[in-house]
Amino acid sequence: MVNNLAYLLSVEKLAGIDVPDRAKVIRVMLCELFRIESHLVWFGTFAQDVGALSPVFYMFNDRERIFDIVAAITGGRMHPGWFRIGGVAQDLPEGWDVMIREFLDYMPARLGNTTGSSWAIRYSGRGLWESGHIRRERL
Repeated sequence: MVNNLAYLLSVEKLAGIDVPDRAKVIRVMLCELFRIESHLVWFGTFAQDVGALSPVFYMFNDRERIFDIVAAITGGRMHPGWFRIGGVAQDLPEGWDVMIREFLDYMPARLGNTTGSSWAIRYSGRGLWESGHIRRERL
């Protein structure tokens, strides 16, 4: 969805199409949800790579919550083709704001739980210390 936006913005600029402000806000909101989703996948899989097993399961669960919101809004989960030249396919459905607010109430505490327990305390220093560093004597 985010990659589609770059294309649409280019076409709209070249064609001189004015996009309604509401459509712009909807686009940004959905792109931000996908950005959060991408970071969750990165964080979970990266934590697993350095030895923490639980975060990946928590992060994928949270990712599913985002996909549920996206599916309720667009009808598609992972790759909805919902953005259109000049706006979006349709307006937001009734109840979308409740889903977003519930997610926003839920997510900050969830991140604090996961990052505090498995990342900051246990793996942030030891798992990455000197990773990628090649000592001269090893060459």
